Amino acid sequence: VGAAAAAFVCDELRSSFKTELQKVLFGPPALAVLLGASVLAPILAGEVGLGQATTVGIAIAVLFIVFGCLGLCIALGVYCVITAQVEEVLKELEKDLAER
Repeated sequence: VGAAAAAFVCDELRSSFKTELQKVLFGPPALAVLLGASVLAPILAGEVGLGQATTVGIAIAVLFIVFGCLGLCIALGVYCVITAQVEEVLKELEKDLAER
């Protein structure tokens, strides 16, 4: 396999891997933040009357937002570590493919 073909294959693997990893790591925490925001928005806009259910809704929304943000922070660190390790493996793979 030529060097250009090896580079192309490794670039495609890298791109696909990063896309799928982003979906897995960042999807659920981002959804939690959006869900919390969508619950909180009508309450803060005054569209919902203030009562005990609204207080519980605010608490749940804030928890979703806080833990979603925490999840995003953790996911970012995990993403950086995993992609760094995969980059090393892909460099070795590209080198091996280019030699064949």
